[in-house]
Amino acid sequence: MSIYNSFVITLAFLVTLALVYSNMPLSYAAPNLGIPISASDATRPVSISGNNSHYTPPSSELSFDTANMTHRTAKEEWQPHQSQTTISQEWWYVTALLHDSSGNRYMLFNTIFKYDGKDIPTVKSAPQFAMQLGPNRTIISPAVELSNYDTGFHFFDSDGAITGPNQLWNPKTNTLSYKTPNYSGSWSFDGENMSSVLKSPKLSYDLNMQGGKQVMWTKDITFKKEGFLQQGLAGNVSFYYSLPRLFISGKMTYLDQSGANKTIDVAGQGWVDRQWGDFKTDAWQWNSFRFDNGARINLYDFANDYKVGTYQKPDGSTQWLDNFTIKQNGYAKAPNGQWVALGWSFDFPVDIEGSRHYTVTPFSNNDWICNSPDFCFIEGAGQLSNDTLSSSSTAKTVGSSVFESMDIRLLKNGPYDINQH
Repeated sequence: MSIYNSFVITLAFLVTLALVYSNMPLSYAAPNLGIPISASDATRPVSISGNNSHYTPPSSELSFDTANMTHRTAKEEWQPHQSQTTISQEWWYVTALLHDSSGNRYMLFNTIFKYDGKDIPTVKSAPQFAMQLGPNRTIISPAVELSNYDTGFHFFDSDGAITGPNQLWNPKTNTLSYKTPNYSGSWSFDGENMSSVLKSPKLSYDLNMQGGKQVMWTKDITFKKEGFLQQGLAGNVSFYYSLPRLFISGKMTYLDQSGANKTIDVAGQGWVDRQWGDFKTDAWQWNSFRFDNGARINLYDFANDYKVGTYQKPDGSTQWLDNFTIKQNGYAKAPNGQWVALGWSFDFPVDIEGSRHYTVTPFSNNDWICNSPDFCFIEGAGQLSNDTLSSSSTAKTVGSSVFESMDIRLLKNGPYDINQH
């Protein structure tokens, strides 16, 4: 994922908090917004800047060290992190390619964003609201998307709340828990298995995820350390790992096109990303290759043409890439009129599962996430093809891909622009 760090809490949500309630005591504003904040959460914020690896946070949060670049196990790092600087943020991300008993194909996306830094672009746009952040206050924001590729159904929604960090973590079960005005959920990780529960007016699920023991840590050419990457421009540091081979099963209920609640049993494969650190980069193109044979590739491409690739073979051995080429094969127009790249061909400098050339063909051009009238992007899925095989070969399709694609003006990958190939 990796998700688009500053997009999920809508600007309207922040502006409402910042402008309408900025002159009211927090204890008055929160109940009127449906935000669960206790009186103890109104503690005066403490100024935090620079690297705070020496700081001992409360037990509900971990510290992180961007100076020495060390990390804990994936299970340990599932826990929320204490803000270290004014651009600290993190997320827990999953995308799943599922099917029901009738064979309908679904893509499920859920990300839980936690914003702590006052200089993150979305938070900074509402300064009165940013002033309310501190060691005892954070923003939590769940975002969900569901697509049915056989019926054309598509749904996206998000919510946000100010909460105390101690309300987010259960150390006994290694579980992230959250509650916003319209959402509640929990997500546990014991080092191998996960349980994820979401309840909301239009989409709810109870899912079991198995296979989290095999971890894929990223590594880039700048830091050359497993678990770290430069998130675009210099100075943006992110910790990052993936659990890319999850088997998912459970129940899901959603409000369908007719307005009726539909409950289905689902099963399939999923990919979890865990990312945290000090960064404010807010645009990228991301692709995940999910080969049928179990191989996985994670590809990050930023607006400054900085690329980070992680290739993990079915046996778990890992290789890192930085000089692959992405060709845009098409574009799609968002409901708000902006354009994003959609459909790609990839050329790699080394063999990836027997080929250096792959193409991703989207299942749909309707997987839009629009958080405001001014910003939309695509979080979608598609077919992964091996381009070295003839078009008539039944083996040409070798897996699937889930991807994120953002505004061509931000990424400079539109026709004839500097990052267009």
